[in-house]
Amino acid sequence: MANWNNELVAERNELVFENRNKDYGAYQIRKGYGRVVLMSGGIALTAVLFGLFAYFLATR
Repeated sequence: MANWNNELVAERNELVFENRNKDYGAYQIRKGYGRVVLMSGGIALTAVLFGLFAYFLATR
């Protein structure tokens, strides 16, 4: 196992949910966590860049 503290490692989720119902919501949330964080970061970065662009256009 690479690192137990890394929530993005699929192997960790497999160990936690071994012999458990993987159709339950917690497994699905953990499984898609990395994708959600990446998408949220991209949206936040886009919003900040758009705000800066609008500010510079307005003060021009």
